[in-house]
Amino acid sequence: WSRLCYEMAGLPPSADPLPPAEILALVHADDREHVLGGMTALMTGQCRTIHLAYRLRGRDGVERHVAEHAMIRDDPATGLRLMGIIVDETERMQMLEALCRSERRLRSVLDATPNAVVVVWRARIVYANVAAASLVGAPDAASLRGRAIRDLLTPQSRAEARRLARTVQEAARPVSGDIRLRRAD
Repeated sequence: WSRLCYEMAGLPPSADPLPPAEILALVHADDREHVLGGMTALMTGQCRTIHLAYRLRGRDGVERHVAEHAMIRDDPATGLRLMGIIVDETERMQMLEALCRSERRLRSVLDATPNAVVVVWRARIVYANVAAASLVGAPDAASLRGRAIRDLLTPQSRAEARRLARTVQEAARPVSGDIRLRRAD
């Protein structure tokens, strides 16, 4: 066991490694069946490698998000060996959760604004608010998602839209321009 394994289990570094049943008891109850299924498949030869993500509650009571990658290796000298690595992904998961909360707050602000807002990624609409849907005559904002932005531009506005998009990408700053739209219906 590495120092990190002891830390994740909430044990002092001098403690003996835990038996598999005690390790499984540290796995969050909602994740236990998933982890047990993966380990069983690995140990019974149904697969040679596993990649699991789950929550682990150490004996110190701290819950951590971990990713585990394990494999069975057939070593001619020693026979079958279980090798693996466990990575503490708690900080990454906390940042991801914070990002999701921030995106939800931004989306609620954009949904409430009376101005039309459309977010385009790779020439496709990934977000539109109710005001944008109303502006182009779409039944609702969700019906615009996934559509090519080109479909909503008049032929005369396409060149200006490309110019504005290039300026945004190159200068990484907001720009303004005159774009004419056609109705979605």
